[in-house]
Amino acid sequence: MNIREKINFIEDFESDIENIYKKYLIKENLAYKNTQSYFHQYMNFLDRYIIPKPRKVLESSNLKISNNVKTQGYEKLKEKISKGEDINQYQSKKLDESFYIDELFNFEGLVHLHLGDSIEHKKSRNRNYIDRTENLAIAMITDARAYILSIEPHGKNTWVNEKYLQILRHEFPELFKEQTIGKLSVNDIEKCHKLGISYSKVPMIIGTKIRAKNIVIKDKLNDYISIKGKEIKEDIKKREKNGNFEIRLKEMISEKNGYPKEMIFEIFKNKKPYGEYEIK
Repeated sequence: MNIREKINFIEDFESDIENIYKKYLIKENLAYKNTQSYFHQYMNFLDRYIIPKPRKVLESSNLKISNNVKTQGYEKLKEKISKGEDINQYQSKKLDESFYIDELFNFEGLVHLHLGDSIEHKKSRNRNYIDRTENLAIAMITDARAYILSIEPHGKNTWVNEKYLQILRHEFPELFKEQTIGKLSVNDIEKCHKLGISYSKVPMIIGTKIRAKNIVIKDKLNDYISIKGKEIKEDIKKREKNGNFEIRLKEMISEKNGYPKEMIFEIFKNKKPYGEYEIK
């Protein structure tokens, strides 16, 4: 390059990613906090969201279901799970709060489902939920199965209870093939929560309540975008001899795991529109 030639590049892909994920949050009509990463808030929502698809329902052998619970909607819930219908309306109303950390889910991998039989409308987020009930079904939902462990009252002991892992370990040992964790007490569980340590198949980053897999996804995303950014720079260098070029990630069509399958970069030269790069 001639000494008189000069090209400067300006970029902030980290900020671009955050802005894109903020748009995702707005599009899904989710509550979010501006003081937290939009990426991690959106991924937190996706982790908790149950993808509608047919699943086999398996019940614990010591599951006790009263007639009252059955009339509240338990049988209808099971039917919806088997048919692959959307059961997210049975979850906590905090599902649409993307910043909310559900410790029962994050640490034990369990969801709690209300057993109502009628619909409540949440005006603030324009979403429908099953009416709230005193009794809850505690379950583990995997890609192909729904393990219903217990019917519990809505209370403190419901969120920290060692019997859930005992039921899973004794009745569904296939879920623990990759784990070597022994017996845990309530105190052990509470300590894990405070430290941010998970003993489910999806670990947390120690000292946080962020799932490790989402840290990995974001790192891969940053690396991928940086590589594409370098390719754009090289192309500009072939075309231009000088100028200040700002490269912005304008749009990203994302897979469910947060990894992009299509991106659009917007380029400015000396603060004027220069063009777009579409990468598939």
